[in-house]
Amino acid sequence: MREKLCKRITSAALIVGLFALLGYFVYCEVTYARLKDPTGLVTIDDFYDRFQKSSRAYVVLVEGKEYLCLTGPLPAKWSFALPSSPPVYVFDKHGVFVDWCSDPGDNSEWSQKWLNNRSPPLNDSEVHDLYNVWKDTNLG
Repeated sequence: MREKLCKRITSAALIVGLFALLGYFVYCEVTYARLKDPTGLVTIDDFYDRFQKSSRAYVVLVEGKEYLCLTGPLPAKWSFALPSSPPVYVFDKHGVFVDWCSDPGDNSEWSQKWLNNRSPPLNDSEVHDLYNVWKDTNLG
C-alpha cells in the first residue's frame, strides 16, 4: 500500500515538474517575442532608446539604395527561447524603420534580400557617425 502511494506521489511530482518546465519554456518564448517586436520603432533613435546598442550593424545595398541593418538582442542566457539568430531591423537613409525579421536564420528569402550585399560590420559609434552623415545629406 505504501509503495503504491510513493509511486503515485512520484508520478504526480514528475507531471507537475514537466508542466512547470513547459510553462517556463512558453513564458521565455512569449517574453522574448515581446522584447523583439518592432511595434513603436519608427527611427534608428527609437531602436537605440529601446535596445541601447546593436550587437552587429551593416550597411546593405538593395536595388541601388543604402540601408542600415541593426541586429537586436538575443534572449537572456537563462532563457529557454532558442532562435537560430538574433532579430534584424532595417532602416533607410532617413533613419526610418523599413523592415525587420525576427529570425533571419530561419528566413532565407528575407536574408537574401537584406543581408547579401553588406558591408563589413560597423560598431555603434560608426553607426552614429554614418547616421549623422546621412541626416546632414538629407537636410542639404
